[in-house]
Amino acid sequence: MVVLRHGREWRDPPKTRRLSGGRGITSRCTRRRPHYGFSGYPVSPAAAAGELLRYARPAEPMGHRNTISGHIQEPWYVRGSDRSIARLWHHNRRVIRSLPARDEGPFLTRRMFCASPMFDSGCEGLLNATYRGPVIYFGGSFSSIYAEWAQWLEKFEALLRRMYWEHAIVVLVTEWMGQHIYRWDAEDKDFSADEPRPIEAWRFEGGPRDFGGA
Repeated sequence: MVVLRHGREWRDPPKTRRLSGGRGITSRCTRRRPHYGFSGYPVSPAAAAGELLRYARPAEPMGHRNTISGHIQEPWYVRGSDRSIARLWHHNRRVIRSLPARDEGPFLTRRMFCASPMFDSGCEGLLNATYRGPVIYFGGSFSSIYAEWAQWLEKFEALLRRMYWEHAIVVLVTEWMGQHIYRWDAEDKDFSADEPRPIEAWRFEGGPRDFGGA
């Protein structure tokens, strides 16, 4: 048999077959068969190359990991009964649960969020976890979110417009453009009305909202 080794043909050594009477005859394989080295299939190099191209997976582009984390500080005091403030907290959690489980990039999904206990939850160690209002935490990691960062901020602000809160902070940590902090402070924090409206106006400060498609 002929195989390719180190770019050269290599033939099997002669094989001796014993006949009756003790005489032996030597036979050698003289049939040339193209052999594709690591596959073991007797196919031509052109056919093997075609098979590789047929089943090859396209290379995935390299990206930079970007980490987003932060919190939304919920209100802690409303003039009136305790039930009034608890109603706002429950509203916020319903809003978070209404986020999609899957989302088109840049994603903002409900599994990115969790919340500290509310005062009426009865959790042990509550005073250590919740002081002057519960906190909603969030986080996630993305691949090269620079080109979609402005769109992600718009999604986040659309979420804030549906909720009751005092301030919100986002921390963006990138492998390429460093760390940036963004902060939203609610303008009107009076939630004492019978039917208070979610926050619609705020003061914003922080890093760039658009990285220019970097």
